[in-house]
Amino acid sequence: MSKQMVRAMLRTGIALLAGGALAYSTPAMAQYPGLNFKKPLPASAGKKSGKRINIKQMRIVNGRLVLVGYDNKPRRLPDGIYTTTDGRKVAVRDGRIRYIVLLQDNASGGQPGGDKGNKTAGKPKRGRYRVTINGFTVHNQTWDHAFEVDGKGDEVFLLADVKTVNRDRKIEFSTQRRSKTMGDRNGYSYRIKAGSRSAMGGIRTGDEIPKKNPWRRAGRPRPDRLPMVVWEGELVEGKNAVAIIPTIWEWDGGSDAFGEWTGWARDTARILKQANVIDKLFGEPIGGRVRVVFEASELALGIALSLQRDSDGGILGKAQDRPIGMIRKGKRYVFLPKVLALNYNTAEEVLKTNFGLGRGIIEINYKDDSKLRGDYSLYLQVQRIR
Repeated sequence: MSKQMVRAMLRTGIALLAGGALAYSTPAMAQYPGLNFKKPLPASAGKKSGKRINIKQMRIVNGRLVLVGYDNKPRRLPDGIYTTTDGRKVAVRDGRIRYIVLLQDNASGGQPGGDKGNKTAGKPKRGRYRVTINGFTVHNQTWDHAFEVDGKGDEVFLLADVKTVNRDRKIEFSTQRRSKTMGDRNGYSYRIKAGSRSAMGGIRTGDEIPKKNPWRRAGRPRPDRLPMVVWEGELVEGKNAVAIIPTIWEWDGGSDAFGEWTGWARDTARILKQANVIDKLFGEPIGGRVRVVFEASELALGIALSLQRDSDGGILGKAQDRPIGMIRKGKRYVFLPKVLALNYNTAEEVLKTNFGLGRGIIEINYKDDSKLRGDYSLYLQVQRIR
């Protein structure tokens, strides 16, 4: 640690976490005002407890902090774990000061190095990030009613379930983002016109929404349309992570499947707190490679919803909204969504990585069973905003 860093830390003021017998105090000096160190004397010191020494100077000699009293005798700052007035934790060992992250300082008896979870990387790094869905490509439109009673071509909406979880296995934040329905506006004035199927819109094979090269963000991010903000928040190194489940749904007017999805999404809060899942959310880039997109099954999230197949291979029952990307499993169609998982380190790596469409841009593809036909790619962008 540089002298400048140590001096900056000292100016904030330091006090030992646990009180002790010997106290070192300084007068209000311009260079190091208001410092107060408290530390029990070593058993071998043979000095009476409660002795006070007024400190005249603090020096850094060969990288070590030295206290100099008015008797001009140098004294090394005692080993121990300290906290600054702004809440940061500091370990002192062999006269050296270093920032640490204490996960279990009480369990280690308050001694530096006694907890293997401690880190010496300094104050945790943090950043504020935004994730948007910039657009999507229709590689193949879904199977639709022959008379297109719900509009020409496909009508779709975006849905993202978001949860942030911390190392203590607690959910910090949970929300669901849904866009307006996009497609043919004829008879549906509340929709957003999208697609080339007719003059009023309608999404068909080959369309790029909202415009050509849809992975490139066009315009200001908004909460309910493209480019659409699905999450914005702070990530702190080693402290928290965010799990984003982005999906695209075919709109048909029925809500049964959506209700099943909502119940599944609520249950993800319980699953994401499991230790083995936490380990994956806090995984680090390996060998310069970063993996941030997972199948739901890899995070123990399981099948999000299932719909029964009819005799012709379609979906049995009344028309209903459904996610694109359903696959056949026995006599049912099931949906296994994909999860974008970010922590501080993987988010920073994503910002530097070109996955083929530009730095920070990630493609997530959902492809239906051949009977249902849908094949869409979503384009998400990770951006650091502070």
